Amino acid sequence: MDPNFFIAFTDSSLASPFEAFARFFDRLVKEKQYLETAGDFDFALKSIIREPVWIDFFDESTLSRVTSSSSWELEDILETVLCGEYHLVSLKFDGVAGQLVYEPWSFPFGGTDVLKVVVRLFGFEVVRDSFWDGYDEWLSKST
Repeated sequence: MDPNFFIAFTDSSLASPFEAFARFFDRLVKEKQYLETAGDFDFALKSIIREPVWIDFFDESTLSRVTSSSSWELEDILETVLCGEYHLVSLKFDGVAGQLVYEPWSFPFGGTDVLKVVVRLFGFEVVRDSFWDGYDEWLSKST
């Protein structure tokens, strides 16, 4: 695994709900792993996306961001992350700054836009996208 694939984020307000974010991330990891072995991928994906449990991860302000955003609906976020060609490796946060680490399976892997949306959904500010910010370095490593 290349440890350079991450989305770095901060919480300048010191009020973002990291515990909920971590639970949401863990559930995404679990569901992505399940989908790797699901017999009927499309049926399993639709079933996962329709589960009402996803709303339980959101406090009032996070739910407001999900429902008021004009660019990504929750179902689109879930489908795009779950179908993304990468493993979700870890989520770390020290109280001020954190990283969402992922491991692409190949290139192209679906991009990082949705991962940044997930980070922002919970009120964090994205400060670095190691793939796009370091794209030239990544290309030189892979050749």
